[in-house]
Parts: sequence; C-alpha cells; structure tokens
Amino acid sequence: MHQAIHHWEFRNAEALQQFLERTALQLSILDEELRKRAIQRAKYFMQTLQEHPIYDEINQSSRRYHEVPYELKDEPQNERGRLDVLYQTERGWKIVDFKTDHLTSLADLDEERRAEYRAQLLRYQNSVFQQLKEMPVAQFCFLNCGNTIQLVNLKDF
Repeated sequence: MHQAIHHWEFRNAEALQQFLERTALQLSILDEELRKRAIQRAKYFMQTLQEHPIYDEINQSSRRYHEVPYELKDEPQNERGRLDVLYQTERGWKIVDFKTDHLTSLADLDEERRAEYRAQLLRYQNSVFQQLKEMPVAQFCFLNCGNTIQLVNLKDF
C-alpha cells in the first residue's frame, strides 16, 4: 500500500495491477491466494483514496514529494526516517502520514498507539520545519477506519 502511494500509481488500472503484483512478490507474498487478497485489498484502498478530497488536494498541489527522508539533528541519536507525503498548497506545506490499521473507529486506537503515532508525526513536522523554516500542517490519513477514510489533524489527535 505504501509503495503504491509512494509511486502515486492510481489512474491506470493495468499499471496499478502490474505494480501491485510486482510489489507483492518483492515482499515475498508467494502464495497465490494470499497475493490475490493482498492486491485486492490494496486496490480497494487506492480506489477509496481516489474518491476522498485529500487525493485531489495532494494531486493538485504545486509541489509533492513521496517517501521523503528526514533527520532530526537535535535529537540524542539523530533520528532518521521517511515521511509518506509532503506537499505544498497555496496555504502552505502539509504532511500526510497514511495508516492502514483496521479500525472500527478511531476510538479503537489505544493510548499507547496514539502516543506513538503522535510522536512520529511530530518528528516529521519538526524535521520539515528545520529544513523549510515553515511549520507544516500534519495529518493522519487512516485508510481503513470503519470502511472509510478518516483524515485527522495532528493537533486534534
């Protein structure tokens, strides 16, 4: 799922199918039935994402970067990682962190997981601020929350 978002391969159904099959094999999903289910699940998420307003906002942004490497230099161990999507709109920079947790509602997330997610997105936000000197809006995009997408701002999480 994250690989498809990274490549932003959505509109061409044949290309998406080939990409997902290749990715499933690279992830060592060798059992044909498991691979088919994984591909169907990813295609469902992609279709649902395309129907959500966040897809158009990201797709129409003036600048968009996927799987952006980051580093926080003032952390004790120079924290490094990759953030899912960083993009710029006329209102400024935004980060979206995609989550694939299977949830009935956001209330299903225990406080430990929430704290972990919050800390992760804060690291992304601080890293972008260090580089751009502009604080981006940071959001979670839960792709599988009650069979719908839930977009949540970090400040509200």
